[in-house]
Amino acid sequence: MDFIPVLRDSHLLIECKIRSVALSAKQLARNVREAVKQLDEHADLLKKAGWILRGSVCVVNLSDRDLTSLRRDGFPIGNAENGMIRYERFSEWLRAKTRAGTRAS
Repeated sequence: MDFIPVLRDSHLLIECKIRSVALSAKQLARNVREAVKQLDEHADLLKKAGWILRGSVCVVNLSDRDLTSLRRDGFPIGNAENGMIRYERFSEWLRAKTRAGTRAS
């Protein structure tokens, strides 16, 4: 678990991964699957410990083209609540998660 910022009555789980695109598509897909699985396992651990998660995300150095290629090949990247995003989109994701808490409070 890389970061777990506190947002009033809840938390965000943020993990960061650097993945090599020099690998075969099959190996890259395997590495991405492992990263998403680890994120899910860490989110489950926090929930079992009684933490309220507003969201979780795995921030990666992969490009939109890399992620689109994996999706096109039938590899599920995740959904809006628990998935993988490239680092350039992290600020947008974080703003959305923190705004959601402000409106709910």
